Amino acid sequence: MEDYGVGLDIGSNSVGWCVVDSTGRMIQVRHQYGLGVRKFRTAVKAVQTRLLRIARRRYKRRRARLRLLEDYFKVNSNILQVDPTFFERLHQSSIHKDDIRFQKKFRLFSLKQDKEYQKAYPTIYHLRWKLMTEDKQFDIREVYLAMHHIVKYRGNFLMGNKNPQDFNFKSFQYVDSFRALNEYFGKRLDIVELLPDNDDDISKFKDIMLSGNKAMDRKKELSEFLKGGPQKAKIDKNIRDAVANLLVGYKAKMNILSGVGSDVQKESDWSFSLNNLEDDRERLESTLNDDDIQMLEECLGVYNAISLTRLIPNEEGFSASMVEKYNLHRSQLRILKKYAGEKTLTEKNEILGKYADYLNNQNSTTKNTQDYFYGAIKKIIKPDIGQDDNAKKIADWIEQEIFLPKQRTSQNGSIPYQIHQGELDKIIENQGKYYPWLMTPNPVMEDVMNQQYKLDELVSFHIPYFVGPLITAKAQTKNSGSHFSWMVRKQPGTVNIWNFNKKVDQTKSAIRFIQRMKTPDTYLLGEEVLPKCSLLYQEYMVLNELNNIRINKRHILREQKEAVLEGLFKNKKSVSVKEFKEFLVAKGYFEKTGEIDISGLSDPKHFTSGLTTHYAYRKILGNKVDRPEYREDLEKIINWTSLLKNDMLRQQIDQINWLSTDEKNQLAKVPLAGWGRFSRKLLTGLVDNSGRSIIDQLRWQSGRNFMAIINEKVYAQQIESMNEQYIKSHQELGISDIIDNLYTSPSVKKGIREVLGVVRDIEKAMGKKPKWIFVEAARDPDIDPKRSQKRAKTLLDTYKATAKNIVDDVVKKQLEPFANDKNKRKLTEKMTLYFMQNGQDLYGINESLNFDELSSYQVDHIIPQSKIKDDGEFYNQVSHLEFRPK
Repeated sequence: MEDYGVGLDIGSNSVGWCVVDSTGRMIQVRHQYGLGVRKFRTAVKAVQTRLLRIARRRYKRRRARLRLLEDYFKVNSNILQVDPTFFERLHQSSIHKDDIRFQKKFRLFSLKQDKEYQKAYPTIYHLRWKLMTEDKQFDIREVYLAMHHIVKYRGNFLMGNKNPQDFNFKSFQYVDSFRALNEYFGKRLDIVELLPDNDDDISKFKDIMLSGNKAMDRKKELSEFLKGGPQKAKIDKNIRDAVANLLVGYKAKMNILSGVGSDVQKESDWSFSLNNLEDDRERLESTLNDDDIQMLEECLGVYNAISLTRLIPNEEGFSASMVEKYNLHRSQLRILKKYAGEKTLTEKNEILGKYADYLNNQNSTTKNTQDYFYGAIKKIIKPDIGQDDNAKKIADWIEQEIFLPKQRTSQNGSIPYQIHQGELDKIIENQGKYYPWLMTPNPVMEDVMNQQYKLDELVSFHIPYFVGPLITAKAQTKNSGSHFSWMVRKQPGTVNIWNFNKKVDQTKSAIRFIQRMKTPDTYLLGEEVLPKCSLLYQEYMVLNELNNIRINKRHILREQKEAVLEGLFKNKKSVSVKEFKEFLVAKGYFEKTGEIDISGLSDPKHFTSGLTTHYAYRKILGNKVDRPEYREDLEKIINWTSLLKNDMLRQQIDQINWLSTDEKNQLAKVPLAGWGRFSRKLLTGLVDNSGRSIIDQLRWQSGRNFMAIINEKVYAQQIESMNEQYIKSHQELGISDIIDNLYTSPSVKKGIREVLGVVRDIEKAMGKKPKWIFVEAARDPDIDPKRSQKRAKTLLDTYKATAKNIVDDVVKKQLEPFANDKNKRKLTEKMTLYFMQNGQDLYGINESLNFDELSSYQVDHIIPQSKIKDDGEFYNQVSHLEFRPK
């Protein structure tokens, strides 16, 4: 049989194929033309599945904590002698007392005691408060109920491992955070002192944020306050509004806060709120640098301090503030009912119906939100505000957002566990006089300083994220076939909160977690990538950016690049274009900054890369950071820091003998995270005929970036050879495992698997392997039309500004509807090229393209894709009529 080739067109949900001979003509396969389409389901991200799995795991761990609390009371107290069926009733407390399927009427206590309990403690916070403050022996069941509530709803862990005894959010040092933020905004936005940095202005800031005004009013006041005096009067309102939105809890756009250009793919990807930062953190961190992340952390600290102060305004604590909230709700409800009682029966039922919907927390709907309830009540009372005192009071309370406050709201999620543990300790100390076993010391010696009682661990302990499910990978695969565990054990046996450190090897578990999360090298199969903060990787990033820029339309000179690296990037955490120009002038390359034009940067005001790790380490180690004999050890420390945290990291750094104790402690505190895309072997292991590696080429050549160098034949051949060797030496893995290790998206991996199936079928039918394979791969469709709208607006602006004299009026009118925000029609690839070419076929002379027949045109790449990696950029594409009649 003659040699044949296979043509493949790989899409996101289909593979088109055909079989051709050496001349490109289609041939028959088993008496049929060799062409067809393989359809399959588009790959969908596993985000929703992962969230559900995490939720199940969280609830399972909560139930485990409550079981430990219950077992502790069963073993140490006489609670079962006092009430043998107490726990049984609690377990069945969700069953309605009139459910006919059950004969027993499950209640908290007996019927009489239930009424007495509910009268004495209208809410669980009343019970918690009295257990902390009243010097008397309480029923052991009441003690359990209060502790059960604390353990079940123990708060967040955003404040780290601060000692609950010393924890005081009202002493938060605003000035330190504001100075750090001012430094950030000064570098990124060229703004001087956006936020207050003296006691008087900070006091005004707190007055605004803690006032009884609505959130929207506080946002407006803060934005106006940030405007300040004449020095600040020119600050862009968009920036002030973004900062105000962020600190109030509204959504803000990171591209405005960081000064990044607005030509992002989807503006929604840059929107976030501090209230949901943990949910958005992964998405944001993929596009942010270290300075941006540090800015978010500082803002989060300010936001948490303000939120906690508003939630717990008095000095007596969380439960006391909840009791006050209950009392306020009760007194305001009397006034609402009094007002409703004076209305008609229909109006009364409407008011009470709205109130009932508002209180219904079982089903999350619009009707039980505060905004909906306030709006409905305002509409009802509006005609009576001028003539009814009760209506006026209700209107004033709604305006201040304090009308009928709920105890259970999303704001409770901002409470850190230290506050709940502090109340637990007060209960233990108060009731420990009557139940000494409550004061059992904590057996976990590592935590005794912060958690002195054994029960404290039920609130303060949480399984580190890097440990994952408490089951080894081998055991999980054997039991369920799943592959979502990576824990490494020290000892066999049941793991609980008091023996966790003895049973689980946290260091090895953390390393295994990071290793499974790391992506492989983009080019070399099986090679581990460098940390994003590696000295070598950051040098590559800076050199690649410098080699891309133009100084007055010329590439940067080698001597300029060396001077900039040593004198500027190694002495600055981040470098702005302004600082870059000033440095060139200071070194005598130019006379003044006004004559320097810098182009080729993704951010016109700043370099997006920097030698941040070198800068941080130099402040600790001095010139030792530049000495070659220490380089390998420093890269080890960076790798450990990217993998481990806290004590585990400190233990690893102890292996480096030439460091002093103080240097080790300081290095352990330097925050480094993230992973790059390339391995050390790719940057330093591949060499050309002169013995120069890729990083050497970036260092000594100008005007040649990474993509230009990697596509050189000498490097491309080495990459191909190494990958072939890897596949041959790892045949036991199978092709599926090799695909899993590729640096590409899951949707592309799914397409590759489908392609392999198609090629196998063709090979089976033809009786031999194909000689040639031709591949065309399509990108995923852009579901969101905002990108095409922004592209259309950019084109329209270009038409109006620089191309107004040459653009055809017909073409301009055809473009205008796509620039409308309300228009959901997408600007396709061929449409974009049509408008960029002013409706002309660039391969023909004075030949116009027909907008209504764009589907019949061909998109060509000016420089073949086999010669340049263009990622579908329009500057390398042209639309033309493929078959033109002669």
